Amino acid sequence: MSKDTIRAGARSGAGQAGQSLARRLRLAVAGAVLLALPAPAFAADADDAVKAWLDALASNDAAAVTAVLAPEFQVQRSDNRGFTREEYLAGGRTRQVKAPVARDLIATEADGVLVVRYVMEVEQIADGKTIVGAAPRLTVFRKVDGRWLVVAHAAYPAAR
Repeated sequence: MSKDTIRAGARSGAGQAGQSLARRLRLAVAGAVLLALPAPAFAADADDAVKAWLDALASNDAAAVTAVLAPEFQVQRSDNRGFTREEYLAGGRTRQVKAPVARDLIATEADGVLVVRYVMEVEQIADGKTIVGAAPRLTVFRKVDGRWLVVAHAAYPAAR
């Protein structure tokens, strides 16, 4: 693999020998234009879906969490434990000390399925232990009657 980096369909990095300065400038301008394009329309959906999920978690209320979960929901924890929807609602949830905040969202969407990677700033209690830090997350949503429901969630350990 070359040392060049591919971003938004444009190649950036040191030009190859023999490339004219004009060609490199055209490539640089094309890359800058691609990177300046507006975010996909579903980016707002990703923000809204993650916010609804985190608001439900922050409430520490089983009914609020239930309202955002799809029937097929599963969660995978960093300690290799996984829970179905029923197991999660019966006792697999963490208790939020402070409302979690998401940042660095990266989303993809197709056919009513939204996949979002992000970092969640957490202060929560899991299995009697307080966890504080930046925790990578992967959450999958499915659109049902105009609402994004959580289908799957993967939780990775928080960096301290």
